[in-house]
Amino acid sequence: EEVKDHYLQAWKDSQRKHHQLISECFAPLPISDVPLMEQEVVGIPMLKVMAEAVYDGGDPTTIFFQGQVQDIQKEGKHYVLTLTLPFTSREKISLIQSGDELSIQVANFRRNVILPRALRGLAVSEAKLEEKGE
Repeated sequence: EEVKDHYLQAWKDSQRKHHQLISECFAPLPISDVPLMEQEVVGIPMLKVMAEAVYDGGDPTTIFFQGQVQDIQKEGKHYVLTLTLPFTSREKISLIQSGDELSIQVANFRRNVILPRALRGLAVSEAKLEEKGE
């Protein structure tokens, strides 16, 4: 938000839109913001400046997320792959499986998941969307 130049307003708007998309795509993982730097981030001194902006004096070895983004359970002869897909509705979701990759299309967003070894070579037999209470 430090950029005040009117010429860069479109760039700021684009960054804001992409930030929202990134937040949605990576949720529930936390996203750290870095301000626009006065020079390119090259070398140890600039990396230290960026680290200070991200961690604000905090411990960078802190675990920032605890939980599961995906889970695999065997139920009888079948495996169940559970994925966290925030901001998803039933009308907007579709699946495409190609080899060891599963593509999940949600509106204009596509998330490609490399299937774990236990699921490679198996076909998707069913998909369902369940809302998870927070």
